Amino acid sequence: MKQALFHCNAGVDTGMGHFMRCLALAEEALRRGWRAAFAGSLGEAAQAVLAELIPDAELHLLPSPTSVRELSSLVDGMRPDVVHVDSYETRLEGWLPRGPLMSNAQDGRFGQRSADLHIDANLFAEERWDTGNDGSALVGAAAMQIRDQARRIDHRVRESLIPPLRILLVLGGTDPQGLTPRLAASLANADPPIELTVICRGEMHEAVLAGCGSTASQLTLLSFAKDLPGLADEQDLVITAAGTSIWDFAAGGVPMAIACVADNQIESYRSSIRAGIAIPLGMVPGDDLDSAIGAAIFRSTDRSRLATIAHRARILVDGLGAWRIIAAWEQLLESRPDRRTSATADPLTARPARSEDADTLFRWRNDPTTRSASRNGGEIDWSSHVAWLERVIASPDRQLLIAERDGRAVGTARWDRLDASAWEVSITVAPELRGQGLAGSVLRTAETRLDAPDPALLVATIHDDNLPSRSLFARAGYLPHQPSNELGFGSYAKWRFAAR
Repeated sequence: MKQALFHCNAGVDTGMGHFMRCLALAEEALRRGWRAAFAGSLGEAAQAVLAELIPDAELHLLPSPTSVRELSSLVDGMRPDVVHVDSYETRLEGWLPRGPLMSNAQDGRFGQRSADLHIDANLFAEERWDTGNDGSALVGAAAMQIRDQARRIDHRVRESLIPPLRILLVLGGTDPQGLTPRLAASLANADPPIELTVICRGEMHEAVLAGCGSTASQLTLLSFAKDLPGLADEQDLVITAAGTSIWDFAAGGVPMAIACVADNQIESYRSSIRAGIAIPLGMVPGDDLDSAIGAAIFRSTDRSRLATIAHRARILVDGLGAWRIIAAWEQLLESRPDRRTSATADPLTARPARSEDADTLFRWRNDPTTRSASRNGGEIDWSSHVAWLERVIASPDRQLLIAERDGRAVGTARWDRLDASAWEVSITVAPELRGQGLAGSVLRTAETRLDAPDPALLVATIHDDNLPSRSLFARAGYLPHQPSNELGFGSYAKWRFAAR
């Protein structure tokens, strides 16, 4: 049985986001037959959640910040298969464990360090990715780690948003600028009236109660919520900081209004507003937050607006991020990607297909081995083939390339556009040249010649029984992207990033 060691720190007063992301991974790992252990500075609330949701998890309490010596000693004693770090601790920047696979979560430059697998689960992270990073990468919305609590909710905006509106205010465990009392007062005295639930540190409670004054009877004040997604599901709107929790709310379709209250939330805030999945409150303290709150309340009475926000969020966050990460661990443990991608290793060229290639492509397409690996394994006739080739050549959403060595066609690669940034590849090696190790070269050449702006998501759909193709794409750095469907076809993907 494989084991993962998760290193993170968490507490009601310091923030629970890193722990919650690790918890989502641990839940998925357990489903796939792994054992989970946690190490770090975990407060009583985090320990209680862990004991309730994953009672069999090992817990090793460490001081914060954690030293390399302490963590290395624990790893050497446990010998886990994977060490996953989700922390901004700078002491660990140059640390790589001896033996285990190193998996690392970062938020832009925060928490960035060497790893076998890099994870940046922020919207549009692929546009900012540093191509100088070593290892494989899972980035963007597809990598968002959503807890089971959030995956279970399916929020529906009320048909009639008759006051009082139900609003949850939660700015995270730290609330570094102490904004909660001020915002709570603004909300409690708003028109139309509001049923307000506030989650904040205990030392802020007195200020919150004082600010809300006579409206405190409509106030629920909490220090912590074990099931934050479930609580959010009961609201009409969640007002929150642009931290980790917004992805849980997005996955569940809970309408949000968000503010940027810390430097490590800047990219998350900007990308969320760009994607239209939240009402913008601004980047405080520079913005007029009170006016923004008033505008957010006014917009919250518009059911159509809230429903649109929730729909966009659900589309962006599919809830499979934890699955992708654990599946990537399993693949990387079996087969590390082949980094030998230099031009000297691939003495091939590629050109767009032409009508005169019809005969060669027809012969390759109807080869029995080729058909056995295809989703459409039937033999095709000549006239259908010619008509297909002409359509492909003319289509802006398809690119058919002929790979050549010394002027001789040795294979083909077809790219089909899936959406604005994703392209699906299908490769074929000339039947008479199989077994000569050409498939990897054809694939790498095709990746280079794909005429699409970067970043581009490169996707391959492969049948579970096609072990050679799965091995080929794994060596090329493709990671699990979608689980297998009822016919046994799963998809694998990697980003071709813009050079930086």
